[in-house]
Amino acid sequence: MHRPVQRAIQPCISPKPGVGVVLVRLGGDAVLLIRRRWPPYRGQWGLPGGFVTYGETPEAAAIREVREETGLEIRTQRLVETRIENYRRPQGVDRLLSLYYIGQIVGGQEQAGDDATALAWFGWDALPRRLAGPTWRSFGPRAAVRVWTAKATCCHVRAAWCGQAHRRH
Repeated sequence: MHRPVQRAIQPCISPKPGVGVVLVRLGGDAVLLIRRRWPPYRGQWGLPGGFVTYGETPEAAAIREVREETGLEIRTQRLVETRIENYRRPQGVDRLLSLYYIGQIVGGQEQAGDDATALAWFGWDALPRRLAGPTWRSFGPRAAVRVWTAKATCCHVRAAWCGQAHRRH
């Protein structure tokens, strides 16, 4: 007699990519950070961002996450960094595909919401010592924002090259 093979049903694990958004104040003198509400980076300052949901584009996720966490409406200017990073989860360390954008604020009211307990503008030389997220640690916090901003400086940020129009304004 043939017995069917029984297999344990494993849940489908489908890691979602993450997005982060660098928002630089007009004039280029400060970056907007949020204080994280939830682990694994609870209480630490970091870029607004989060996970891309099923069926959503990374750009749409970036816009949604900024709206939910800061109350601001943005337009993504340019993808400036793509990285595979270690990400702490309750089950252990996982690998995370992270996409980082420069965003332009186009409306809304600044207010902490959703995953943020606070938000604040920080000057380049006054960034908090301990910042949330794997990229901050791997790049070094001050270098990370400067590198990303230098890669995607825009007419709306520092009167340089515009990532959308690819021309000088």
